Amino acid sequence: MSVKLYWQRDKLMQTFSHAHTTHSHQSSVLVEIQLLGYRGLGEGCPREFIDNNKPDKAQEYVQSLFEQWINLGSNICALSKMRKKTVYPAFYCAFELAALNWLAAQKGETGQAKMPVMTGVIPITSHVKQRWLYRTYRMLGVPHIKLKVKQDQLGIVEQLNHGINLRLDANNGFETSEACIQALEKYKDKIGYIEEPVPVRDFEGMNAVALALNSKIIVDESFTTIADIKKFDPNIHVLNVRISKLGGLLNALEVVKQASLRGFEMILGCHVGESNVLTRAGIQLWHAGETMGVNWLSNELGLNAWLCGDWKSPYKLTPWRKELMCPSLFDNQAYQNCQF
Repeated sequence: MSVKLYWQRDKLMQTFSHAHTTHSHQSSVLVEIQLLGYRGLGEGCPREFIDNNKPDKAQEYVQSLFEQWINLGSNICALSKMRKKTVYPAFYCAFELAALNWLAAQKGETGQAKMPVMTGVIPITSHVKQRWLYRTYRMLGVPHIKLKVKQDQLGIVEQLNHGINLRLDANNGFETSEACIQALEKYKDKIGYIEEPVPVRDFEGMNAVALALNSKIIVDESFTTIADIKKFDPNIHVLNVRISKLGGLLNALEVVKQASLRGFEMILGCHVGESNVLTRAGIQLWHAGETMGVNWLSNELGLNAWLCGDWKSPYKLTPWRKELMCPSLFDNQAYQNCQF
């Protein structure tokens, strides 16, 4: 009976840049549970600037979660109780997914799931490479393009032949709404959505950008908890749902339920450099959301096939060929009776 934590620091096959940083290596944590002869594996992507995860607290925190889960019965109901008191979302996510995967292994479950239609993500790089990526995505029939932008590198927007669903992601790169509006106004007929244009949680600035550019605003760094849903308007905002930042699959499921009831469009996001261990949970969330009638705008899960090389991980899992977290999770009557 044990729980172990590993850091993934593998070099990416491609570097990936946005307004604030360049990613060259994976930066995620794997949790492995060994119990009663079965193994479960989970992953989280800590980003301290978003979700307050403290790397030096990881091992101690995960060990305490494991002991608590065992004491509560090592079942889904226990996870349901624990998810409401998450301290470090990414570390909790890694533990919860490992526990769910362990439950699936114990039940002898495997799952077959198709990757949903993907978004083509274009990082900040040379315009030559951006145009090449754009043409490649169009050739592959990808219906959604997400373009990372910086305030001083917007010329590429003019060079792309649109007629598709184009989203700009500024990663909070504009200091004010006025600066954002001035920079993007001439492109507003080409842009469908703008993601995080102004500083994190500058809600007034986001709304000003949406009104001036007649575009919906995608919230990501400004949307990290279930409670945040109430701060947004489905007529203005689209929610970027990422399992790790929300503290696990069960919290993410609750988010999509609540947001769907309020009429929000949603994007299923991913973290740069996540392996297929986390991506397979995203696939399950997508399909679970479809059964609930969730209005998914698109998903970004395919990004890491390019960055990591077919979702490489120490365990060589591939989402649509190996087991998912727990395929019967959302049909489990015991879970439905105790979760909320």
